[in-house]
Amino acid sequence: GIDPALAGSVLLTTVTDVIGFLAFLGLGTVFLL
Repeated sequence: GIDPALAGSVLLTTVTDVIGFLAFLGLGTVFLL
């Protein structure tokens, strides 16, 4: 089985990474336009 704490930390890292990327992309688009 998978360790719940490990799976949770990986999921959290992925989610925050995606949110950060989308925020960066959004800000970049605003500055370019």
